[in-house]
Amino acid sequence: MSRLTVKSHTIFASATFGVPAIWILALCMLAMPAFAQTEPSGENDGASIETTIDLTKLVPLAEPADNASLLVSEDKAAEQTAGQNQQTAGTDTVIDEIVAELDETQPEQPGLNQGGASDDIASNDAGNSGKNTGQSSQADSDADATIFGQIKTSDNDTSNLVSNEEAVDLTELANTAPAIDEDNQSQTALETDDNVSASTGEAEDNTGPETVETVANTQPTARIGRRELSNIGLVSIGLADPNPTGQQLNSLIWQESDADDIAELVTITPAYGPSAEMNRLLLSALLRQAVPPQGAAKIADSMVDARLSWLAEAGQSDALAQLIRKLPDDEAWKEWRRWLVEYDLLTSNDAEACRQVELAVGDTLEPFWHQAQVVCQILLGDNLLAGFTADIVQASGLADPEFSQLVDVLLGRRDEVDLDDSALKPLHLVMMDAAHLEISQTQLAALPASLLQTRMSLRYVQRDAQLSSGFQSLAMGLSTRDQMTGLLRALYQPEQSIIQAAAGIGAEDSALNSLVRSNLYAQLSGALNSGTDNNDFDMLLAEAIRFEVELGQADLLMPLYASMMAQRLAAENLPEVDVELRSDFAVWSAIAAPDQPLDSVLLAAYPDADHYRALLGTSLENWTVDMLANIDGWDWLPLLQARGIQAPEIDYSSVVTGLEPLRISGGEQIHPLHIGALQQAASEQKVGEAILLAANALKGHRLEQIRATDLAQILAIFSSMGLDESARRIAGEALQARMLSGYFGMNHQGAVR
Repeated sequence: MSRLTVKSHTIFASATFGVPAIWILALCMLAMPAFAQTEPSGENDGASIETTIDLTKLVPLAEPADNASLLVSEDKAAEQTAGQNQQTAGTDTVIDEIVAELDETQPEQPGLNQGGASDDIASNDAGNSGKNTGQSSQADSDADATIFGQIKTSDNDTSNLVSNEEAVDLTELANTAPAIDEDNQSQTALETDDNVSASTGEAEDNTGPETVETVANTQPTARIGRRELSNIGLVSIGLADPNPTGQQLNSLIWQESDADDIAELVTITPAYGPSAEMNRLLLSALLRQAVPPQGAAKIADSMVDARLSWLAEAGQSDALAQLIRKLPDDEAWKEWRRWLVEYDLLTSNDAEACRQVELAVGDTLEPFWHQAQVVCQILLGDNLLAGFTADIVQASGLADPEFSQLVDVLLGRRDEVDLDDSALKPLHLVMMDAAHLEISQTQLAALPASLLQTRMSLRYVQRDAQLSSGFQSLAMGLSTRDQMTGLLRALYQPEQSIIQAAAGIGAEDSALNSLVRSNLYAQLSGALNSGTDNNDFDMLLAEAIRFEVELGQADLLMPLYASMMAQRLAAENLPEVDVELRSDFAVWSAIAAPDQPLDSVLLAAYPDADHYRALLGTSLENWTVDMLANIDGWDWLPLLQARGIQAPEIDYSSVVTGLEPLRISGGEQIHPLHIGALQQAASEQKVGEAILLAANALKGHRLEQIRATDLAQILAIFSSMGLDESARRIAGEALQARMLSGYFGMNHQGAVR
C-alpha cells in the first residue's frame, strides 16, 4: 500500500498564491487511489512503497512545461539521473528553509494544523525526504501549477513567497510606528477625513474601486498603509455627525477622562434604557469622532473593541458597519471583518461581501468562508461553479446539514427542507431569503442583536416575525415611527377580528407582548381604514392605550394611537365616542401632541386635559396653582423646573389655607454614589464620562418611578455641562410617563391586569 503524506506547507502555499486550501485537499483525496494502485518495484523486493507528495511543489520555480504528467510513476522515478536528484533535493532544501523561516514569523491561525499534528507531519517529511528526492520532476510541478488556477511564476516568485508571508504579521511594524506628537493630538483626532497616517492620524479609506483591484491583484504588502495606523488614530475613529438633529457634542468630550475608566464604563453601560433622549445622547457620544481619553494609545484595541461591542448589543448594525470599514486590516479585527461580510450579504451589498470572501477563502479552512464562497457564486449566477464548490465543501466536512439542504434548494436539486431552527446562522437566513423560503419568528432569532437592523432587508419573512422585529426595532430606536406605521398598516389581516387581536392583552411574556401590541395596532388601524369590523372599536382602542401605560412604554406607540384617535373622531361613518371613553382619549391626545389644540368634543368631556398639554408645551413660562392642583401634579415641580417652567409670582399666604396633606409616593431613589460620580465628572468637564455615568444611573428604572428630585439633580448636572437641550427632553419624557401613569392609575386601577 502507498501512503500519501501531505506537508504542512500546503496552507502556506495556498495562502501565498491564492489557491483555496480546500481545493488542494480535494485534489489530494482524488489522487489517493492512483497511489494505492502503484506496483512495488524490484528494488524494494515487494515491500510497501511510501510515496510522499510535497504540495509546495504546486508552486513551481520554473516556467510550466507543455506536456507534464501530474503523477510520477515508480519506473520514471527510478530513471531519474543523479543530477536531477541532486537538483530536486536542493529545491526541497530551499523550500524547507523558507517554510522554517515563515513558521517563526507567522502567527498561529485558527483552522491550521497545530501542536502535535504539525510535528508529526514535519517529522514524517524529514524521514522521507531522502528516498523521495527523485520522485517528482520539474514537469510535474509545472503541471500542478497549471491545474491550480494556471498560476505562472518566475524567478522572482521565490522572493515573493518570502515577502508575502513576512508581510502578513506586521505586529512588530505596528509596535514600532512613529510616535505621535503630544502637541498635535487634538488636531489628529479632529480630522474629519477618513484618511489617517501613522504619524498624523490620517490614513486612506481604501474602499474605492481602485482599491478593490489593488487588493485583489497585489501582494499583502499593498495593505501595509492601513496597518500603519497609529494607536491614537485607531482609537479616534468615528462618524462626523452621528446625531445631527439632537444635542450637539463637540470633539473634546473624552479629553479629560482616563482611558481605563472609559473602557470599563462602556462595557457595563446598557445598550438602551428608559429614556429615548438618553439613548440618542449615548449613541452620539460613542459614535462621534473625538479626541481620545488620556492613555488611550496604550489600550487602543481594547477601547475600540468595547465601542464595537456596545454598538453590537445596541443593534446599531448600520453604524457598526461604518466603523468596521474604517479599521485597519489586522488580525485583531478578523471576527469583525467576518461580521461585516454577513452584514453586507444581508443588506444585498453582494459585490463587496463577495470580494472580501474571495480575499479570505484561500487563507483558511474555516467553514464559514467556504460556505460563503458558494453563496456568492450562486448570488452571482454561476450555479455550475457553485455546485462544484459545494460538493468539495461537502466532501471536506465543512458543510453543516442546513447549509447542504439550502444549497440543494438554490441549485434546484430539491424542493423542501427540514431545518433545525436552533442551528441556523445568519448565512443560512441569507440563503433562505435567496431561495424564497419564508423565515419564521423563531428562525429570525438566528440573527444576533448586532444584525437587528438588517431584518428590514429580508424579503421573505412571516407576518408574526415582521410584527415582532418591527416593534423591537422601534423600542431600540433602530427605526422611526413613520416606518413602523407603514409596516403595521401593510400587515393588516382582514380575516382576523379586532377582538381576536386584543385577546393577548395582559400577557406576561415580553416577546409575546411585543407581538400582541404590534398586531393589535395593525388590526385596529386596518379596521378603521377599511370601515369594517367596528364593533367595540372604541372600547378596544381604550383598552390598548391602557395596556401601553401598564407596560411602562407608552411613548413608543403614543403618537401612532394619537393619530388613530384623531382619525376616529373625524370618521363620519362611526357613531360618536362613548362619553365614558372621551376623558381617556382627551388625556392621551393632550400628552401625545401637546403643541396641537384638543378636539372640542374631548376638551368638553375633560377640560383638565388642557393642563397636561400646557405643561408639556414649549410656550409656558410659569405653572399655576390650579394646573397642578386639578391634575395632582405637585411632585412634578423639580421636573418642571428642569424644563425651564418656573413658579408663579403669587402671594403664597393666600393659597395655603385649608391645604390637605400631600400623599406622594417617594419613588425609586438614584444611588447617591451615582450622583456623586456625576457631580465629580461634571466639575472636571468630563462630558462623555458623565453621559456614560448617567446612563448607568438610570439602568433598571422606569422614568415615572424615579424620584423626581433625583432625576432633576441629574438633569441639572447635564445643564451645567452645556447639555441643556437633552436635559429638557429627558424632563419632558419623565413628565409624560408620570402624567399617563398618574391619570390611568387613579382612574383605572386594575383595568388591564
